[in-house]
Amino acid sequence: MLLENIEIEHLKGIRKASVGPFTDVNVFIGRNGSGKSTILDAIYIASAFVEEIDNFTGGRRINRVISRRTGRGSWDRSRDVLWYSMDIEKPITVSLRFYSDSRFEFYLLHSYNQVCLKLTDELKSELNTPEEWTLYDFIGKRPYNEKIKNWEGYHPSPGYELELRYQGELNFLKGVTLIDDSILRNPAVIERKVVSKLLSRRQDKLVVGLIREGYEVDAESLTYLPVVGEEFTLAVVLTNTTIRLDDLGDGAQNAVLLASILVTLDNTMVLIEEPENHQHPGGLVKLLEFILKTAKRKNLQLFITTHSIELLKFMEKLTKGVGLKLRTFFVERSSDGIVETRVIEPTDTELLTKLGVDPRLLYIL
Repeated sequence: MLLENIEIEHLKGIRKASVGPFTDVNVFIGRNGSGKSTILDAIYIASAFVEEIDNFTGGRRINRVISRRTGRGSWDRSRDVLWYSMDIEKPITVSLRFYSDSRFEFYLLHSYNQVCLKLTDELKSELNTPEEWTLYDFIGKRPYNEKIKNWEGYHPSPGYELELRYQGELNFLKGVTLIDDSILRNPAVIERKVVSKLLSRRQDKLVVGLIREGYEVDAESLTYLPVVGEEFTLAVVLTNTTIRLDDLGDGAQNAVLLASILVTLDNTMVLIEEPENHQHPGGLVKLLEFILKTAKRKNLQLFITTHSIELLKFMEKLTKGVGLKLRTFFVERSSDGIVETRVIEPTDTELLTKLGVDPRLLYIL
């Protein structure tokens, strides 16, 4: 049920892009502003069609895309920033094609606050919908009637048919999880969602193993400690004491939080932005190995942005050992918002490095 390809139009800095084919692990490199993060945003926005609320923050996914860079803004106040050149007359479109041969085209209209599915002729036939219906809101169970230019009332039957015919794809999309600096800087948000799952299934043992191997901390287990009033915090039980998560170094803290999220997921896509942040090389290797082994075990398709050459080199070696396929995309964006990508093979990375060329600077070649 892996995602094969994505096409994006009119989203943030991207006027048009087509990226793929994807595989198990997909890494995006390129200069700042090239569109790497917006590719992650596009997948995340598409997931809002079937699951409006973020499974960790508890807020709307659309609002998170708007605010995750600056920490401010929402659909009601700041939606214009989502549109390329703030041209709000055109819909934002995100088209996904899966390896199951299923293809979905999602629309985000400035005048409507939900992500909708375009009802193509093929889908209309499959879902037995009227010809005049052109869009469908899965969350609100409402179709858009092109003849009268208006949203109709509650119509659940297309949604039921979608779930019946495309259950695998929709479930894969529903669980999409975005892990970036904005969520890793708010451990309380993650703790509220993952601690009970970690401890009840004893998956904390996996996280503890990562702490010991990658960060030389004599960890024995995880626990939950009271801090202020009725608030609690995740803590690491050491041989002779217990320390709060907040008292670990930034690299170890990020690793614990990221790992804690991953072990609670199954059969979905995970979008990770710059996992190398705050990591020393030894810790980064162990963190990447943990990410890949978890992805293999839990059927997680990975999409990762990075500025780290070390991460690329580590990934090329580690994916082989774990038995996952890796594809690295160099992302470029023209002055008129057209994004193009080049696939960089492991041999290309090695050759460029031997020639003294930084793969991150391919845009000048």
